[in-house]
Amino acid sequence: VGWDWTAINLDDGGAFMAFRIRDADGASVWAGGSYRSPPSARAGAGLGGLDSDSPRFAPSPLAGEGRGGEAGQGRGAETRIFRRDEISFTPLRAWRSPRTSTEYPVVMRVRAGDLDFTLKPLFDDQEFDARASTGTIYWEGAVRATQNGKSVGRGYLELTGYWRKLTM
Repeated sequence: VGWDWTAINLDDGGAFMAFRIRDADGASVWAGGSYRSPPSARAGAGLGGLDSDSPRFAPSPLAGEGRGGEAGQGRGAETRIFRRDEISFTPLRAWRSPRTSTEYPVVMRVRAGDLDFTLKPLFDDQEFDARASTGTIYWEGAVRATQNGKSVGRGYLELTGYWRKLTM
């Protein structure tokens, strides 16, 4: 039992977030995500050719409100919310911690609707020992997002429940 989560700031000014909660066998039991188009971008002009006519693609409630200092917010930004069945996480490469012998899927393909990213860590060893505070050890690291081998953004990937199953 654990979860995989990612949040990516895209080079075009858009943003992407996705998560999945895994059961004891590693199967996804819940998932979700969102994509915010670049500010001032025409609907559908962002990554993956998302269609603005989709009922799940609507103007961002923060778009154009003049909230200065919020990275990536601005006029024309639209947000799409992904359903559980539109999200998938596929491990592509694992790394084994030299300290805990835990194996983490540090290179991950994440798909959400028409979007398809490969997440690669800036370096593999980003395991975090939080036993003193949360009672667990997990991997949370800086990643680069690519599409068709081209870098399109940077963000974080969090992998929990690989060291030990989490109690939820």
